[in-house]
Amino acid sequence: MERIGLDSNLLIENFCIEWENGQILSPDSYRQDDDDDDDLHHFNSNISSKSSLIDSMMIRFLNMNNINRPSLENITTDCFIRVALFADELYIINDRQYVCTKHKDIFTSILRYSRCSLTFTPSIHHHGGTLVNGNWTGILQTIFEKRADFIPHVFTLTPDRMNILDHEYLLPLEHTVTIVSQRRTVQNYDPLRLFRGGFEQSIWLMILTSFIGLSLLSLLAERFTPEHIKKLKIKREKSESVWIRLLKFSFYVFALFMGQDMAFRKNHTLTRYRYNAFGSKMFSQSLLIWIIGAWILRQLFSNILIVLMLSDREQKIDSFRQLYITNYYQTDYKIFVELNSTTERIITKKFPELVGRMVPIEHEYVTSLETVRKLIYDNYVLLVDRFRGKMLINHFKKLKLHVSKEGYGNSYGNMAIRKDLDVFNKHKLNRLLSALRFNGILDDSVEKWIEFYMWQLELERNQAINCINRTNEPVNLESLRKKIQSLDNNLQMVNIETDSINFSIMISLVYFYLSGILIACVCFAFELLKFFLIKRKRNLNRDRNRTNLQRTNKERVKNRKEQMVKKNIYFHHYYYQ
Repeated sequence: MERIGLDSNLLIENFCIEWENGQILSPDSYRQDDDDDDDLHHFNSNISSKSSLIDSMMIRFLNMNNINRPSLENITTDCFIRVALFADELYIINDRQYVCTKHKDIFTSILRYSRCSLTFTPSIHHHGGTLVNGNWTGILQTIFEKRADFIPHVFTLTPDRMNILDHEYLLPLEHTVTIVSQRRTVQNYDPLRLFRGGFEQSIWLMILTSFIGLSLLSLLAERFTPEHIKKLKIKREKSESVWIRLLKFSFYVFALFMGQDMAFRKNHTLTRYRYNAFGSKMFSQSLLIWIIGAWILRQLFSNILIVLMLSDREQKIDSFRQLYITNYYQTDYKIFVELNSTTERIITKKFPELVGRMVPIEHEYVTSLETVRKLIYDNYVLLVDRFRGKMLINHFKKLKLHVSKEGYGNSYGNMAIRKDLDVFNKHKLNRLLSALRFNGILDDSVEKWIEFYMWQLELERNQAINCINRTNEPVNLESLRKKIQSLDNNLQMVNIETDSINFSIMISLVYFYLSGILIACVCFAFELLKFFLIKRKRNLNRDRNRTNLQRTNKERVKNRKEQMVKKNIYFHHYYYQ
């Protein structure tokens, strides 16, 4: 029993019914005065209000053919249902006792539509139960001992349970053990990923051979150009190694293969082909074949490159074999499984090697926010039935939760109704559950698990704060503060969907921004280096031209002086002659 010391009107309105030990709740005690002329009865705030449409649909369904049921005005409260409660469904709120559960709509429907009285049988157990040595454990012990007639929770029907539970009207709830996990981005830092995951080894060998072959042909063809022969004759050919030239041609071929040719190489080739009629004729056919082959190969290369960049970016577990492999290679992987559940028994029997990694959790923590947090941020997976797995995905639609395609252990379930219950009460419960299922009320009740768990966290947090504020009570303040901090972390999961999406977008924008800055800085550095090199070259040319000009001027002055001296000598010689 949970004791809460704060005002919780909203929790009471949505999930709780006030009840004292031994009290019998009857439809008459929840009926208001008949002040209106409406055909439908209205209940006070203790009963969740239903719309007229749902009321009419429920009444119409319960009065279908072959159902001998009188009208609401003439029915008497001749049926009596005893409902078993889990240990955590009984609360003390503001010194008053309440039954708080996510299935409150079922209780109110029993009073409102089936017109049955009911009472509650508290249990000390937190799980369903199994048959051990002829005795039942868990909350099913109340059914076996005939202290309860009905448990508003879905139980998987096993051969042992079918001996004590009614299975005349099975709800279409298939219990299939599935794996709920977080789709994670795979960080692959292998620099050779393209070569290992792209083409096969034979294809890469063909590409390398084509590179080397075309490079050798380019080097050989260049040797036959008239320009090269002319340079050799006048000995102006630069002393460049053959291997360096072969490497240079390989770079040119790779640029051609990637569809990006270098501008200076293109201009150089065009200039050279003006003098190389023989080389251009020799390469006309082979180059055309190479261009077509390179285009086809480049298309395959680009497609495989895109596939490698996008594939395996998200790792998701779709089978138990994949879970076993992940469990083998990652030693820090943990598996959440509901304690004392059918899922635990099935997995323990089928996959005993996974028992060491299992972390048992209580029933109410299967769909809790703390469990979802572990799935997202830590290496955890959750083994649960497919219905609750899909419920988690539908509730956290913006998160990358994933339910495995493979399921194991097909069986069917139903809410627990005592098999030897009298026919009249059993018939009313079965018809009511079918009507709730037909009108979608039962699904709405089941999907309140996560919301109810959030209210539990809030209540526990406020209880811990109230205990700290009460100085006259001996409490462990440090443990309470740690509990409050833990509850705060759980309650922050309310905004985890938006936070996760915003974080992913932010990281992508940051990476894009940093990549742009890096590229801009590299381009700027090259442009700056090019600027200084060009400037230095211009300065050197300017200094060289200036030096040559000064030298030319000096030689010109000197030559003029020599000419003047010669003229003077000649003049004097001629004059004196």
